[in-house]
Amino acid sequence: MVDLKGETVPITPKKSRGISMTTVKNWLMPERKTQDTPKFQRMPESFLRSIRRRSLRVKRTKSLVLPEKRKSDSFVNSQEWTLSRTVPDLRLGIVGSLSSGKSALVHRYLTGSYMQEESPEGGRFKKEILVDNQSYLLLIRDEGGPPELQFTAWVDAVIFVFSLENESSFNAIYNYYTKMSHYRNSAEIPLILVGTQDAISENNPRVIDDSRARKLANDLKRCSYYETCATYGLNVERVFQDDPDGYEFFIVSLDNKQWHFEASSSDERDDWVAAIEQQILNSLQLNESSKGKKQNNPMEAATIQSIRSRVPGNGFCVDCDATNPDWASLNLGVLMCIECSGIHRNLGSHISRVRSLDLDEWPAGHLSVMLAIGNTLANSVWECRTQGRTKPTPTSSREEKERWIRAKYESKEFLPPPNTTMPLGQQLVDAVCSSNMKAIIHVLAMANTEQVNTTVAPRDLRTPLHLACAMGNLAVAQLLIWHNANVKAVDQDGRTCLAYARAAASIAAAKSQSNNSVSADVSAAASRSLVDLLLSYGCPEVSCVPGSGTLPRRRGTTNQTMPQLPSSVI
Repeated sequence: MVDLKGETVPITPKKSRGISMTTVKNWLMPERKTQDTPKFQRMPESFLRSIRRRSLRVKRTKSLVLPEKRKSDSFVNSQEWTLSRTVPDLRLGIVGSLSSGKSALVHRYLTGSYMQEESPEGGRFKKEILVDNQSYLLLIRDEGGPPELQFTAWVDAVIFVFSLENESSFNAIYNYYTKMSHYRNSAEIPLILVGTQDAISENNPRVIDDSRARKLANDLKRCSYYETCATYGLNVERVFQDDPDGYEFFIVSLDNKQWHFEASSSDERDDWVAAIEQQILNSLQLNESSKGKKQNNPMEAATIQSIRSRVPGNGFCVDCDATNPDWASLNLGVLMCIECSGIHRNLGSHISRVRSLDLDEWPAGHLSVMLAIGNTLANSVWECRTQGRTKPTPTSSREEKERWIRAKYESKEFLPPPNTTMPLGQQLVDAVCSSNMKAIIHVLAMANTEQVNTTVAPRDLRTPLHLACAMGNLAVAQLLIWHNANVKAVDQDGRTCLAYARAAASIAAAKSQSNNSVSADVSAAASRSLVDLLLSYGCPEVSCVPGSGTLPRRRGTTNQTMPQLPSSVI
């Protein structure tokens, strides 16, 4: 195997079952008996039928062992070396915008390492592979811009790449595909669509959901669709080598140990691959998390154990009732099994923020939400009116679970009927003041950003976040922030949420010193964590207000009648 570093990995070739790679070779590399052979030849009909379920049929089954006395790396990666050998080539084009993550995808495949920077100029790479025990040179062309005539004429197959958190990179795929269709019949070019996850974070949530991505794949003549993570290497190899008709796969370790697996169907094979990849991801996340922790935090471990065992309903998955769930949705405050957690990830972080109880770090704000809600309370809202629909069980298919989860959280079909007697914003104010977590969950499920940031009254500019901070309620404040509460909002006297939180922390500290009880200490710790939370989100210490410390009174408001307020606010 030759990669960008010129490294070799000795792997013994083993023939795979399924479609003959000779068919692929004959299509991609037709023998040119005469010079009059047209440049674009039609694919054999048998191969056209075989690629309806997968577009790219070039399978990188094994890597070539170079001779022990090989030439220098500089010569091996040179044009002279390529031209001096009688090795046929297979030409693969990579197309995507600068923010798509395509360079990281190619770099991970070639070198096994992650590169965050995107190359504006693209690049050209080669890797020697074996197809049916014959050596080929896989030529990879990372296109630096939109595909032009020369690129379109050159490729044997194309991988379109976009980032799942970047709308413009997704929309660019349509333009690239249309432009290539002007130069060449798109039916002649096998295609694969790839959505990259590397740029997704709390600050950059996923914006392209699974249904939109698969619709795009369907529009691109029903091509295959994959989601990859070059950071951890998830699905990268499958993009470049997947063969749906071969029901076997290999695992190769870093020390070159190999394990060979065979499955009875493509679905069974895909299930095994997905399960193994998930365990690899778990191990990688555990390693990364361990690096940042010099020592275990016994308080955090005890709190997580309380979330598992003491919060009602958390002994079973919130969506399918599988036992002992160890994955969580932060903003929903629930626990779920590993399969349901994968479905939740596809919903996007604006709907469900998925974390592992064992592998991820747990700040105080996250822990407080998980302790305050739990599966039983959450399902009393999210599954209030199932209207006779049957909830999935642990043995239900992934499709059944996904339909249920999307109906429950995405379409919100099972929520209680809305309260029409009071505006949503005022309902939220009342619920926060009374610390009614069930009502808070229900209102936040229906409220928009404007309603989340409503004020108590025209002359009382406190928002629900101001009220939560004044009460020192860390869990409610964290929930409101996740639902786009404005941490920089000020009240009628110019006071920020941080000012209210500091006041609550002072009161809690005084009670802790005087009472000397566990509950008082917990309340004081939560108030301090609330202050830290607001600072981490950029909440200002003070606001610019007039010298008097209050906002000027508007004319004509002295005799206005105050609106009726909820009793809890008064």
